[in-house]
Amino acid sequence: DISMGAWREALVIIGALPGVKNLVVGNHDRCSPAMPNGHNYVRPYYAVFESVVQSLAINHKGMQIAMSHYPYSGDHTDEDRHAMWRLTDTGVPLVHGHTHSTEKFSLSTKGTPQVNVSLEAWDYHPAPLNEVHSLLLAS
Repeated sequence: DISMGAWREALVIIGALPGVKNLVVGNHDRCSPAMPNGHNYVRPYYAVFESVVQSLAINHKGMQIAMSHYPYSGDHTDEDRHAMWRLTDTGVPLVHGHTHSTEKFSLSTKGTPQVNVSLEAWDYHPAPLNEVHSLLLAS
C-alpha cells in the first residue's frame, strides 16, 4: 500500500524520489482491483511507476523470488483475508507487505519462506534488497 487514502498526494511524494519505481499493488491502493472501479485509476500511477502489477517474479543472485502484496498465508486478523488475490504457494520464496507486522520473516503454512517488507517491519524505511535476500537464504 502506498497510501491509505491520500493516494494523489502519495504519488507526488513518491514521484519526487530518485530511481525507477515499480508498484506491486496493495489492497489500499486506489488502482487495486480489490477497490471499487480500481481499473479506472491505473493511469495516474503510470505517471510515477514504470510498472503497476499484481505480482512479480524476479531472479536475484540466482534465487527465484515471488513478490505480491499478500503473503501466501498470514494476516493481521484471525483469518487470511483477500484469498482471491493471493498467489498459490508453489514453494517459491515470497516478498510481501499487507500484514503491517514488525515480524520480518515467517514461513507459510506449507513451510515456504516469506519476507515482510511492510514499513512497520523495517523501522519505516524501505527494505534493502540484499537484507531481504539474506533472510530468504537463511531459511
